[in-house]
Amino acid sequence: MPQEHVQSTIPFLKIWRQELTAITGPERSAALLADAQTEYDVMLARETFPPNKALKKHVHDFILPGTAMYRALVSAGYERQEAATTVLSLFEAAFNRRRSLMSLLGRLPFAFALFKALSRISMKNMLPAEGWDIEWRDEGPDCLAYDISRCFYMDWTNRLDAAELMLVFCDCDDFVFNALAPKIIWKRTKTLCRGGDVCDFRFYRGNAGYRE
Repeated sequence: MPQEHVQSTIPFLKIWRQELTAITGPERSAALLADAQTEYDVMLARETFPPNKALKKHVHDFILPGTAMYRALVSAGYERQEAATTVLSLFEAAFNRRRSLMSLLGRLPFAFALFKALSRISMKNMLPAEGWDIEWRDEGPDCLAYDISRCFYMDWTNRLDAAELMLVFCDCDDFVFNALAPKIIWKRTKTLCRGGDVCDFRFYRGNAGYRE
C-alpha cells in the first residue's frame, strides 16, 4: 500500500539551496526547489516503501529526492541529461562530508585493513540482500573485490522513469571513493546501468599496485 501522506522536507535542502543558487541564481533556485518539494511530497504519498529499514532510507533520503529534483528540472525546460548533471552537482555537494571522511581514512597507517573491516559491516547494514545481489571475489591482503549483479537503485530509477539518475548515483561512488587515495585505490570498469553484466567494485591497497 502507498504510504500515509506525511509531509517531509527534502533531505539536504540547505546544501542543495546553496549549490543550486550558485548554478541558477536565487530566484530560479527557489522556484526549482519548491517544485521539487511538491514532487517529493507526491511521491512520498504515492509510492510503496519497502519494509526493510535500510532500503526505506535509500528511497526516502536519496532516490526520491533525486527524482523529485530531476523532474522539477525537466519540467522547467532542462534536457534530461542536463537535469541529471545538475542533480549530480547537488549530490556531490551533499556528499562532501562523506568524501572528506574517506580522505581522512585514506591517510591512516592501516587504512586498507580498516576499510575492509568497515566495508563488511556497512554493506551488511546498508546493502541488504533484499536490494542487492552481491558476490564477493577477493578479500586478500591487497584487494577487496565484489560484483553486484542486481541493484536496488537501478530497479527504482527505472520504476520512476528516471534511468538517467542511475548514472548520477554511480558517479557519486566515484566522487566519494576516489578520495581514498593514496592508501586505497578505487577502480570500477563496468556498471549495470552502462550495459555491464555486473558492477565490479574493486579496492586495492595503494602501495601494492593493482590489476587492471
